[in-house]
Amino acid sequence: MKYNGLCKNRLLAHKTCAHTVLPFEGICASLLDVCCAVQPTTDRHDNGDVEHENVSICRKLYKGTCVTEGTSAAGDCKKYGGVSDFICPERQRCCTKFHTLPTTKADQSCGEPIKPVNEASSGGWRIVNGLNATHGSWPWMVSLQVYNQHFCGGTIIDDQWVLSAAHCFRSHAAGEITAVVGEHRLDNEEESEADHDIQQIFIHKGYVPSSSSSPNDIALVRLKTPVRYNSHVRKVCLPEHEIGYFDEYQDCHITGWGDTNNKADKKHLQQFSYESLSLKECRYRWADYLIKDSHICIGRGEGGACMGDSGGPMVCREDGKFYQVGVTSFGGKDCEGEGFPNVYTRVNTFMGWVNKVQKIYGLLEEEGKLAKFEGTTLTV
Repeated sequence: MKYNGLCKNRLLAHKTCAHTVLPFEGICASLLDVCCAVQPTTDRHDNGDVEHENVSICRKLYKGTCVTEGTSAAGDCKKYGGVSDFICPERQRCCTKFHTLPTTKADQSCGEPIKPVNEASSGGWRIVNGLNATHGSWPWMVSLQVYNQHFCGGTIIDDQWVLSAAHCFRSHAAGEITAVVGEHRLDNEEESEADHDIQQIFIHKGYVPSSSSSPNDIALVRLKTPVRYNSHVRKVCLPEHEIGYFDEYQDCHITGWGDTNNKADKKHLQQFSYESLSLKECRYRWADYLIKDSHICIGRGEGGACMGDSGGPMVCREDGKFYQVGVTSFGGKDCEGEGFPNVYTRVNTFMGWVNKVQKIYGLLEEEGKLAKFEGTTLTV
C-alpha cells in the first residue's frame, strides 16, 4: 500500500519500471521480483525542504548522493566509489561507497541464487569443457587469491565462514590470502565484488598431505569482516542428509576458475553438471585404498576439474535449493585422466567438525584470545 506499485520480474525491471519511481528490493513475496512503484513519494528535511523518497533512500540508507548518468560526477563515482542501480529517480544513480544492495531478509536464505543457472548442455561434463556461468547464478563462490592471483576456490557457508580444501593452504599463510566474494570474471572488477582479509584458517587434524588419497581434505576460513549478502553474494546450504544420500544423484554441479586446458576462458567462472557416482564404482575406477567413505565422486573420467578449482564446491539441487555435497580434492592426470572420476571431500561426514570449529572460535572470542591466534593456521 505504501508503495502503490506492482511486483515485476527483476530481470525486466529496467523496462517495466522505466517510467516509474523505483524497483524496490526486498518487498515482493518472490525473490525474483521487485516492486515497481507507480507514484512518487517524498521525504521532508528538518529545514522543511521536500525530497523525493528515492533521493532520501540513497542519502539515508546508502549514505550516498544521486548523480545524473553521463555527467562527470557519475564518472568520478564509478571510478572512486560505487554506483547502485534502481535507487534514484529516472536517469540518475546512487553514488555510494557501497557496491551492492543492502541486505534484505530474503538475501540471508541459503542455496537460492537470484539469477537462473545456465542449464544449456555442452560437449562434456568437465569444467575444462564447460559453460560460462551466468553472473550471480552461483553466489556462494569465493576466489581465494594471493597478490591478486587466483589459486583456489571456496564457498560461503555463513557471513564470516568459507569452506575450502586443506591442501589449498600448504603454501600460503592467512596473512597472504584475500577472499573475493561476488567474483565472476577474474580480469574484470565487478560492482558485486568485495575483498575480505583472512583472520584464521582451520585445517582438519586428520589431513595427511603426503597421502595419495588426501584424506580429510577440508578447511574452514574465518574472515575478518562479514560478507554483505545481496543478489550476487549468498551462502550455500550445508547438507543435513544422511551419508550416501546424494550418491548417484542426477542434479549435481561443479564450478570454478581453474585451468581449462585452453578450451574455454578460465578468467570466466565455469560450470558443468553431471551425476554423482556410487562409492563402489568410484573405487572400481580408482582403487579401494584410495577412495574413503568420506569421499564422493563425480563424472567417469572424460575430463575433470583442474588446477585452481581445488577447494571449490560440488553442489546438488533438491527442492529448489543447492546443498554443498563436496569440496574439490583431486582428480585424474592432466585434468583429463579418462576413466578416473573427480574426487571430492564428502561434506556431510564433516558437519560435526564444522560445528566443532565454529564453537572453538566462539570460545576464543568469549575469552578474549582471538588476537593471539589472528593470522594463524590452526589444526583442529
